[in-house]
This record gives sequence, structure tokens and C-alpha cells, in this order.
Amino acid sequence: MSVYTETVAPVEAVTIAEYDIPERNFPEFEREIASLNKHAARIGCPLVTIETLGTEVRKVQIGWRSDATGLPCAEGPLAHPVYADYLYLRVRVTGEEPKFAGWTFAAVLEPTEAGTLVRSIPGVELPPDYQTTDPTRCDHCGKRRHRAETFVLMHDGKADAVSPTHGAHASAFPDGHCIQVGRTCMQDFTGGLDPHQIASLAEKLFKIASGGFGFGHGEHVHDLSEYLAYVCAAVREHGYRSGAQARDGEGPSTATQAGHQMRLDRHETTRHEWDEHWTVTAADTDAAALLVTEARAELAAVEKPNDYQHNLGVLVRLDYVREKDEGFVASIYGYLKRLHERRAAVAAEEKRASERSNEWIGTVGKRETFTLTFMGYRSFYGQFGDRYLNRWEDPTGNAVNWWTGTSDDYTEGATYTVKATVKSHDEYKGRKQTIISRAVVTEVTK
Repeated sequence: MSVYTETVAPVEAVTIAEYDIPERNFPEFEREIASLNKHAARIGCPLVTIETLGTEVRKVQIGWRSDATGLPCAEGPLAHPVYADYLYLRVRVTGEEPKFAGWTFAAVLEPTEAGTLVRSIPGVELPPDYQTTDPTRCDHCGKRRHRAETFVLMHDGKADAVSPTHGAHASAFPDGHCIQVGRTCMQDFTGGLDPHQIASLAEKLFKIASGGFGFGHGEHVHDLSEYLAYVCAAVREHGYRSGAQARDGEGPSTATQAGHQMRLDRHETTRHEWDEHWTVTAADTDAAALLVTEARAELAAVEKPNDYQHNLGVLVRLDYVREKDEGFVASIYGYLKRLHERRAAVAAEEKRASERSNEWIGTVGKRETFTLTFMGYRSFYGQFGDRYLNRWEDPTGNAVNWWTGTSDDYTEGATYTVKATVKSHDEYKGRKQTIISRAVVTEVTK
């Protein structure tokens, strides 16, 4: 890999993340941002801002109630869910990349025995070469040595940018070019600021962007297979719950549940009366082993991984998991779950496509009543405003399309009784389509 890589466009002000946060959790979220800003101010970096975009009332499941007694109970076939209304705030977190004398701090590269973790600053997209870069190299001093971290800096292309390598000005570096720098040499680019402080700020920004609130900062590690066994046990007890779902008030994330229960069992934290008493079984251990095997194979097969896939692949090749990476590692379960769901959906669609009919229905110009299943809609913006293509199918799979100016709230996969006029019989990419107009959806067929 060359010292100066392909050009990428640096972004000054970026949206770090957007969240839907329960109002009752907002003070905790503000404390997280305040901690980050206190750190940024200490080293002269731009502060992060929070913008409230709106509010929404959501129904959130808060427990189960027995059908027989009407009393609170555990989940089961004789229980029904209990909901409550909660106010949510939609917030946007924005900020700027840390800049020093014409250089933007772009990423921290963290070498492990399984590969290099790439922790990019929000808004910066690095060339993929950095996923496989030599982590011992410093482009500034040219020395190769064992380094706990190396850093990527991006040049802003301004004439007054200082270049420690090429004299007073950095006109030799076009806008967006990157350089990989060791910790000691970082001081030459940042006016003598402590590289540890800068790296810590980068870690906080990375966590805000990835939603990794509340993870520990220590280097205490646990066996990877043991931790994932607790992840599987937590899923068995409560189902999988991502960090985003936890932020939305749906309960503790799977990562939080697994880590807490593991520490309880290992007597690393004090047990309280409200703590749960489930633990890992032999079946959970076996499931974790299969999880690791599948994750390693699937991630290794990705030809052009993004940074998330690359970092996840590195972490599952390690034999241990650090506290600060527990949430990332637990997301293996969600990653494979989504992968299975997508493949199942594709297989189901292929099977349905092979079995469905390909005929027109109804008589052009005649108003008729049809039993149709709603397949979803697509929106299109044109000169005269938004248009929506509502896609339907009859019981044998024949396609029926209805163009409207509004997006009605139909349930995808549900069956409706639709009275409409057959406007035309068309064909698109070999599939016959019955076009209807003036449709009236009168009832849902039970």
C-alpha cells in the first residue's frame, strides 16, 4: 500500500447519528454527550450538538398478564402482552471531525492477532486498503515497530496547512489524501496535544455513532465462546434485542443481559434481589460454537466488506472479547439472524414466483370486486407531486397495480376486498399486470 492513498472527500459538519429515545432516558443520553463535549473542549476540538427533531407516542410492551387470573405473569401460551404509551424524542447528533493545523483526525487503527480493527470518525469513509494495512508502519517517520494503535489523518488541501514531512506548507498533498501515523509522531501534526486524549475522543465519537453506550473502558477480557454462550442464553430467555431496540425502550439489550449474567455467575459483580437467575446450559454452549463457526465462514466470504463487517470478522477470529467490544460481538447474533431472514425471504419469493399465475384478471372498463393481498407500495416523486404504486396479487398470484396520490395504511401480506374499475391490461418485464383505478378497500377478509 502506498503512503498516500486515493482521494476521499472530507466532510466538515456531519450527522453522527439519529436516535429515537424514550423521554425518560433522555437525561442519561445528555450526560453521555456532555461527557464527550467536556473531553473535546479539553483538547480544543469542536463540540457535539443535540437537535430535537420531533416527538412521537409509542405503545411499548411492559409485561404479560394471565388470561385466567388477569394478574401479571411470565410469557407463555396462556398470557397476553400488556402495553403502555411512552413519549419518544427523535434527536440528531451532529459535530465536526477533530482538525489540527490542516489535518483531520480520521480513524484509529487497532491491531489484533486476527487483523486490524478500523474505528473511523463519523462522516469519514476511508479507502478499504486500511482494513489490511501494516499496523506497525508510520508514514511520517518510516519506522516499523509494534504499536498498540496507529492513526489515520486526512489532509484538507488548504495552502496554509502545516506539513511536518514537507516543510512549512502541505501544498504537495491534495485534498482528502491520508497518512498513517504512529502515536509519538502524532504530536508533530497536532501542535503537541496529547495523542492519548485525541484517541480517547475518537473512541467516544465512534461509540456515539455505533450506539455503544454504557460499555466498559477497561481491558478486562472474557473467553469469546463463553461470552457468546451467555448471548445465546439471553436470547433463549428473552429473544434477541439489539442496542437500537434497547435505546428505544424495549428493555436491556442482549449484550447487556449476557454481560451482566456472566459477571454474576463469575462473582465479578454483586447479585441483587432483582437479578435474574438463568444461566448457561450445555445447549447454549453448543449454540455458541455453531455461531462462531458460521460467523467466521460468512464474514470471510464477503468480497468487499464494509468497516462493520470487517471489524466483526476480526473480533470473531479472536479467542477473547474485551468489555468495550461486548456489544459489537453480541451483534453477531443479529447479523446472522438478518442474513437468514433475507435468504429465507429471497427463497420464499423465488418459490412464490415459480408457483404464481401470470394472467390478466377482470374486464377492461368494467367495475368489479376482487379479493387481493397487499404486497406493498413504491413511491415516486414527479412534476405533479408524489405518486404511489400499490401492488396487489389475487389468490393465484396474478399482479394487480393501483396508482394513487396518497399512501394508505394497508398491512403488507394482509388480504382485502377491493372494488375497483379495471383500467387496462399491461405487461412489464414479461409479467402481466392488471391496472385498476378508483379502488375502494371495504374490508379485511378474515
